[in-house]
Amino acid sequence: MNWKHILLILCAVVAGVAFGAGYASFSGRIGPEQTAAGRELAAIAEPVSETVAAVSMGTTLIRPADSAVDRVTAAGNIELVDTQQVVARVNGYVDEVLVEVGDVVGSGDLLVALDRDDLRRAVDQARISLTSAELQLENLLAEASAAELAAAVAELKSAEENLAEVQNGASEGELAAARSNAASAWARYDDLRNGASENERIQLAAAVENAHVAMQEAQTEYDKVAWREDVGMTRQAAQLQQATISYGSALAAYEEAVAPASQGDLQSALSQAQTAQQQLDDLLAGPTAVNIAAAESQVAAAQSRLDTLLRGADETDIELAQLSIDQAQLTLLEARLDLIKAELVAPAAGTVLRVNVDESDRISAGTVAITVADLSQLQLTIDVAEVDIPKISVGQLADVTIDAFPERVFAGMISGIEPSSSAQEGVIDYPVTVRLIDEALAGVRPGMTAVATLRSETAATRWLVPTTAVQESDGETVVMKSRDEDALPVAVVVEGVQGEWTVVRSTQLQSGDEVLGATTFVKQADEWVPFSGPPPGAPSPGGRSP
Repeated sequence: MNWKHILLILCAVVAGVAFGAGYASFSGRIGPEQTAAGRELAAIAEPVSETVAAVSMGTTLIRPADSAVDRVTAAGNIELVDTQQVVARVNGYVDEVLVEVGDVVGSGDLLVALDRDDLRRAVDQARISLTSAELQLENLLAEASAAELAAAVAELKSAEENLAEVQNGASEGELAAARSNAASAWARYDDLRNGASENERIQLAAAVENAHVAMQEAQTEYDKVAWREDVGMTRQAAQLQQATISYGSALAAYEEAVAPASQGDLQSALSQAQTAQQQLDDLLAGPTAVNIAAAESQVAAAQSRLDTLLRGADETDIELAQLSIDQAQLTLLEARLDLIKAELVAPAAGTVLRVNVDESDRISAGTVAITVADLSQLQLTIDVAEVDIPKISVGQLADVTIDAFPERVFAGMISGIEPSSSAQEGVIDYPVTVRLIDEALAGVRPGMTAVATLRSETAATRWLVPTTAVQESDGETVVMKSRDEDALPVAVVVEGVQGEWTVVRSTQLQSGDEVLGATTFVKQADEWVPFSGPPPGAPSPGGRSP
């Protein structure tokens, strides 16, 4: 289509029906010399007759609006969606490290094991304590046996007899025995302190001399038969042996009597004498209130044990025993949990990124031992201007291009929009997270530079229609959609005016629809282009070159 065709269309729009009428009148008035010009004008108008008809009918093909206003593009870096830190929950020494950086692990796989010997012993001890508490409760609930009752009765009788004795005081026999014991103890102490008397020494010396003479006589008799081979079996040998023993005994007694007593012997003898004297004094003084109270307490305790056996355990005892069982069960549970905690397992499937411990290391609860992440779960965070935030929402799809893969476009989806903004040099941006949902992410690594292109979720329902097509009908804004030979009203929501075009939103419109209305755009090879005047160098409508 050349500029002459465009000029005819513009004339038709401006002049309308008058152009046709004027042209007929003009043809009737001119002479035969103008007939060639008329034929030339008719020849020029003929190629665009179809286009002129389309304009006069007022139908225009609607256009998608997303390409004009709804694209949001921003750059960011690929990052992992989440990293899982495997943290030690008990103190201990590392026994085994079962993974290395780069290993792929499944959920629940054992990664690190701590030394569990002490933890196993704690479990065994807790189990023993629980068994003991359960046996105690069983004993409380069980009925007393005949032997247990008989022993309790005997214990009570003994306690009662002791109380009676304490209350009645000491008997004459007990007093006599206490006096004798005290006198003997004091006499021994005095003997040690004073040593032997002169008479005792003389007697002991005489005994030593007599024993010595007897030993000499026995020696003389032995010498008479010493030549015999069986001398050891003779009477003289036996008499000599006995005499020698008697002499040694007498000599030892004399030496002990004349030797002074040691300080230790004196102290021991004095302590024994004082104890015997105190016992005698207590018996002579009679029972004290303290003695009587102690004896009464023994009777009460024995009576309580017997009553308990007769009636069984009371509710308080049973409740206390049950509490002991509950405490033992809790201790056992905690010990078992500590044993389980000594095994550090993968919280989810993924790849090992870091290993922070070695075998034999001493670690404490809270230490990060292993870091795991799913490398197939990737995302990028981009900064979106405040004016573009209303155009996007969580769940909206996006196209992601990565610098390392320039020929590919990856599928993405908005997974989060930060509620707070960041301001830099007066520009207000909101961080938006785009999750990569493409199944083919081989080779994509965290840190790579990427660009995300977002499209409004309403793009599929937004269209450009001629501004002249928008009308009001029965309180609604509508456009007349051409259908066969009819025109049907379609309700729309106007979102903005783009010159001769208006952006509307409607789910009843779709690609290929035409509506009643016209613009100065001309359809050319399935594309709409605006009229902008004749091309450069072409003659003006008056026939003159510029």
